[in-house]
Amino acid sequence: MENVEPGLIQQRMFEDARTYVRNSGEFQTAQVLAKLFSLDLDDFQARLESWKSRGEIFSIEDGDSGELFPAFAFDQTRGPSPHEAMSQILKFLANIGSKWAIASWFIGLNSYLDDQCPKDLLWEDPDWVIEAARDEMIECHHG
Repeated sequence: MENVEPGLIQQRMFEDARTYVRNSGEFQTAQVLAKLFSLDLDDFQARLESWKSRGEIFSIEDGDSGELFPAFAFDQTRGPSPHEAMSQILKFLANIGSKWAIASWFIGLNSYLDDQCPKDLLWEDPDWVIEAARDEMIECHHG
């Protein structure tokens, strides 16, 4: 078996996770979301910045695509505001790594959630997703 430096393995895992997030379709630009909600782009971008500064939403930077937001955090039927549980979840996930790691956590299978994705349960059972985020924080603190 070929010896591979641990740093290269981590780098490959990170790139694989970024590709998975990019290809998921779960993260969209402000322009796409504003159009989805039939909102003025400038007004919606101002809202996004305000929500980000208060820790109610997060975004990832993706080179040519620019800043991407988690589309699953918004409910078209309830208006263009992030789910109220997002701020609690993001507080628990603050120390798991980059915004890309947070994005991966939301769209990846989670054993605490019976191998379901947190994004899929956010609107159905937000308390369970909050508990999964708390569990993730505890795991990160204990290694």
